[in-house]
Amino acid sequence: MSGPAERVVAHRVEYIAGLRRLADLLEQNDAMTLPYYGDSAALAVFVYDRAGVAAYAGVLAGSSEKIDPDAKEFGYELEGRLAGLRVLIHAALDVACEATVTGAQVVRRVDWRTPLGVVHAGYAHSDGLEAER
Repeated sequence: MSGPAERVVAHRVEYIAGLRRLADLLEQNDAMTLPYYGDSAALAVFVYDRAGVAAYAGVLAGSSEKIDPDAKEFGYELEGRLAGLRVLIHAALDVACEATVTGAQVVRRVDWRTPLGVVHAGYAHSDGLEAER
């Protein structure tokens, strides 16, 4: 009997094989429409660890980043291209970026450094984080 880790690996292998098969079919048959038109919709990928975000940041051409310190879950976005495919990465801000905190507990400054090396400055209060305006 296989455990959860083996099932995750098996699913990943099957999913990648399906993507390769779909790419082959699209290349071989012009009558098959694309699942997405690269300029109108990005392929969304949700990343849950810093290594995954860094891996995508290293391969997506023309990447741009956006952060939202007030977001509840996915406060970081990285968008770029793999050839003609637009890819949009979503990750938690504290997973994707490194925070530098300075100041007292009640009012403190938080600077977020993204995987592409951009620093987004902000300030925090004891009740939450807000971006500088």
